[in-house]
Amino acid sequence: MPIIPFVLASGLAALVGSLVLLLLGLKSKGPDREVIEGIEMDDPDQEIGALEQPNRVMISSEEIPLDNRQGSDTLVSEHSFRCAATSKLSVDRETDSGVFLEQGLIKIVEAGLSHSLEKGMGLAVGHEEERSLRLRFSVAPGAMSRYRITWKQEQRHGRLVLNQDGKRLKLPFTVTHGLTHEVEALPA
Repeated sequence: MPIIPFVLASGLAALVGSLVLLLLGLKSKGPDREVIEGIEMDDPDQEIGALEQPNRVMISSEEIPLDNRQGSDTLVSEHSFRCAATSKLSVDRETDSGVFLEQGLIKIVEAGLSHSLEKGMGLAVGHEEERSLRLRFSVAPGAMSRYRITWKQEQRHGRLVLNQDGKRLKLPFTVTHGLTHEVEALPA
């Protein structure tokens, strides 16, 4: 095994544990030390880059048209919806500086990140969440309505940073988790 992947693998093990601390909030304590929720990072060769604010990504949507234009009574319609989504972690093989990491090393990084996310946030990568809901819609006589239900997950992008032999390797990753829904009325 080449020396660089071995050194990277051993250095990443300690770095991965720090990821959870970043997810909890990064605070500065002077130019040389970083404190995350009161815990100092002891190794000056390890940092965690910025973790972006979460955004919601759509995983599915469904429109419900309700046409009561020919009706003389209120139309009431009840619908059941169900969705399942899996928490995922994706680590890029290429660092920001164009260095490609071996597939075996990526697996080590993913396993360490998964463990840290579960330990620090209770987020189990690979866990499937399922939600069910029942909605009742009503439409007045002579009217038409449309509704849309959208299922979403939270997604965050971040970077693991490793100072190795005077080089800063930034390894992008994405974590997607949770399951929420939105219901909106659309123009008829």
